[in-house]
Amino acid sequence: MKELSKKVLWTLVLIALIAFTLYAMVGSNDSFTFEGFVNYVKNVSPGWIIGAILCMCGFFVFEDNYRIKVILRNIKKIYHLRDIYKMFSINPLL
Repeated sequence: MKELSKKVLWTLVLIALIAFTLYAMVGSNDSFTFEGFVNYVKNVSPGWIIGAILCMCGFFVFEDNYRIKVILRNIKKIYHLRDIYKMFSINPLL
């Protein structure tokens, strides 16, 4: 139950961060409006959206496969989880 409440809390924090980011983007630029953004999204070609989603998923799959390959190749050299973090500290997605 405690783990579920932490997940819900962090989900709400993430949603709030997304909302504040969008508010800051819209508020700082006079030519960028929410209505204009919705209109832009409605007019986007579905092929490009599907292609972008596939590329995003491919990025995650191939990057994870690379990480697994590097970890398995260097498993005798890695003594700590901290070493794994240092190995991939360039990319914050780990």
